[in-house]
Amino acid sequence: MKKGSSDTLKKFMAMPNIAEDKSFTLEKLSKISAKALSGYEIDVESQAEWLFKTEVAIDLAALKKTTTSFPWKDAANVKFPLITTAALQSGARMYPEIVRNGKVVGAAVIGADPDGSKQLQADRVVKYMNYQLLDESDDWEPGTDKLVHVLPVVGTLFRKTYFNPVCGYNEYEVCFPHEVVINNKSKSLEKAPRVNHIFRMSYNQIVENIRAGLYTEYTIEELGGSLETVEDYEEAYPEILEQHGFLDLDEDGYEEPYITTIHKRSGKVLRIVARFDVDGISYNKDKEIVTIEPIHYFTDYHFIPSPDGSFYSLGFGQLLMPLNETANTLVNQLLNAGSLASLQGGILGGGLKLKGGEMPIRPGEWRHTDTLGMDISRNIVPINYKEPSPVLFQLLGFLVEHTDKLTSITDALTGNEHTQNSPATSVTSMIDQGLKVFTSIMRRLYRSFQKEYAKIYRLNGLFVDPNHYMQVLGEQVPMTKGPDGSPQLADFDGSTFKVIPISDPNVSSDVLRGAQNQLLLQLLANPQVGMKLNADDILRRVLEASNIPAIEKVLLPPDQQQKPPADPNLMKVQIEGTVQQSEMHMKEQQLQIDMEQHKADMAQAAAQLKDTQADAVLKLAQANGIAQDAKFQALEIQVGILKEQNKQVLAHIKGLHSQATTAMNNESDQAMARQKQDDGGDTGDVAAAPDNSGTAPVPDSQYGESGESPPSQPAGS
Repeated sequence: MKKGSSDTLKKFMAMPNIAEDKSFTLEKLSKISAKALSGYEIDVESQAEWLFKTEVAIDLAALKKTTTSFPWKDAANVKFPLITTAALQSGARMYPEIVRNGKVVGAAVIGADPDGSKQLQADRVVKYMNYQLLDESDDWEPGTDKLVHVLPVVGTLFRKTYFNPVCGYNEYEVCFPHEVVINNKSKSLEKAPRVNHIFRMSYNQIVENIRAGLYTEYTIEELGGSLETVEDYEEAYPEILEQHGFLDLDEDGYEEPYITTIHKRSGKVLRIVARFDVDGISYNKDKEIVTIEPIHYFTDYHFIPSPDGSFYSLGFGQLLMPLNETANTLVNQLLNAGSLASLQGGILGGGLKLKGGEMPIRPGEWRHTDTLGMDISRNIVPINYKEPSPVLFQLLGFLVEHTDKLTSITDALTGNEHTQNSPATSVTSMIDQGLKVFTSIMRRLYRSFQKEYAKIYRLNGLFVDPNHYMQVLGEQVPMTKGPDGSPQLADFDGSTFKVIPISDPNVSSDVLRGAQNQLLLQLLANPQVGMKLNADDILRRVLEASNIPAIEKVLLPPDQQQKPPADPNLMKVQIEGTVQQSEMHMKEQQLQIDMEQHKADMAQAAAQLKDTQADAVLKLAQANGIAQDAKFQALEIQVGILKEQNKQVLAHIKGLHSQATTAMNNESDQAMARQKQDDGGDTGDVAAAPDNSGTAPVPDSQYGESGESPPSQPAGS
């Protein structure tokens, strides 16, 4: 890498016009201009065939009127609206999905959000961007309307999103395929070697940009123009080429992303500006530049991908153009045949004595002639023109039917299907199947709008005035410091959430959305399932699907919402479920107690056996007349110790049994109390749960001090 190239790039990034740097001589700028213009011509050539078909399709969709000389001059030349109908239907479906309930932007939180701070941040950005695009901007929504209605015809459109430093706000410019030229062999816009934007600008606007420090200063004469009034539009508004490509301006052997603006006719370089920032540069361990991520200003929108894998996609214009031209021919043949059959014509014989020239006859009028009646009928021979062919009419219907299948324009979708006696599920299934093609198109639009919103989000983080942002929201927001130390909005740090379209690409019909909400309402009404669902979220979904405006005003805040009255039947089911769970738990505990009791009984029997053995040994010793007092006294002491140990074991067993049974009774009482508290203390007609503790505490009087064992308690008694 050339030494110091990193510093050079940082200097270029800070310059509003790199072409004014002293190191750029006229010769160097001329080479840059020649390279840009040459690349533009190559890209235009790759696009030529597709663009020609698209222009023909636009004429068909616009029903452009033209004259014809076949089969005679000014014969019928009607354009059948196959492409037009398909485009209007598609646009009418897409637009309500993109702009829903006065919103176009949503947000998806990234990662965990335990305290809800990320969601609050996302909600603020969403609120501002919806206001920015739908209320503040004068061209975003009209441009979107144009986009969704033209895209089905041409197949590919673009939107340029950038900050206008002269005006001080974002610009959203919809561009047609002849205005944004990309090499048709490119796999995607992001991977294209160049993106050429060709547009026209008045010389007055060029002067404005020169005085704003954006363009290199040239005189109008040097650009080959004049400020004098020019009637020719092309002379008054010369073409400007703005090429988003790559140049090696620091001469390190690696081309960096730049935007080069050229006055096309004169070849003068008006501006060069970097289209990358510091965050987009990555280095290796030797501090050499590895990659530079370019900043993209264009978002491409595609209708149906091209089957040959080329960049420019297909619309109904290219797909239906052969069918539309055939339908035009059939319609015009039917109209011409009808005209001939209606107007008639023929041959006049020489025996017919009429004055020369035309003889107009008004309805109800009779004219005199010198020719006899028989001579008139003999000398007028009409030509037998056939009526319009029914075969041609049937063929036209056949083409229209298959065109509707291709464009998914069925009667059920257009509202013309007679479905009064059809089940609702059948109609829903018909609509769902009819929208399969449209759903795939909506998913492509969803991805494109997501990329466009990400560009707007980035521009807002760089250029939005914090005071204006807080004024729109009506609240104070957190601030942070930018790389240069200036205050910036923390909401646009880009790490906690991402902005997404408000539309749902999987559901593109109000009927399907209504069916989903109906299912949620049915599940919410189910006592066993409803308690697991979020009723507030379901209610919001239903209101949004019904296009209810100002939902925030319709729904009460959570702290003002009244708790619905308790349903006795639901409470009974809940209490019975709680009681059943308590009974199962207590039965498990009782089984454990019985096992411990069995072990205690076995220990007690062993102790009594030892006691009996000790008494037997003592009596045997007395019977044998043991005279040694010391041995006899030691034996008595051992027997006493064994009896005392047996008493302690029995007392411990009795204590454990009493504690276990008391704990079970307390647990049952607490469970009932908690259930009543959760239900508001009102159980209606629900009866109290029975005491199913399993066993009751055994009074101490039942246990004798002689080591007598208590009676065993069976489980569930």
